[in-house]
Amino acid sequence: MANYGEEQPVELHYTIEGIRNFRIKKNNGTMMLNCDMKIEFFVQTRNGTKLALELHQQNVVFYFTADMASEGHVTLTITGKTVGRLTVAQSGLGQPKPAPPDPNNTEPVEPKRNFGLNMHKLHTFLT
Repeated sequence: MANYGEEQPVELHYTIEGIRNFRIKKNNGTMMLNCDMKIEFFVQTRNGTKLALELHQQNVVFYFTADMASEGHVTLTITGKTVGRLTVAQSGLGQPKPAPPDPNNTEPVEPKRNFGLNMHKLHTFLT
């Protein structure tokens, strides 16, 4: 989060954009559904809240159970999640700082095409 400063609070906003294929396993009562969702990372700065990253996940599968209390309240417990296709819709993370130039190299340096995102780390964080 070099663009926003270290130790800045980050809020995560999850939006379910569509639910389909709801099903219940007959033998153990486990429920599952497919959905598409949007995940937004908002950074709290001194100048206000800024959207740092917006991700879209398509065809996410949630596995969950439901318990009903005597007063009619239902508690859902997510027991598993399978990440679908993950895409970056918007990124305010910027590019990492370029390495200092080599004083012995006279060839022009091609800029890196890295947007500061490590999809593997994002996938691990989200699962």
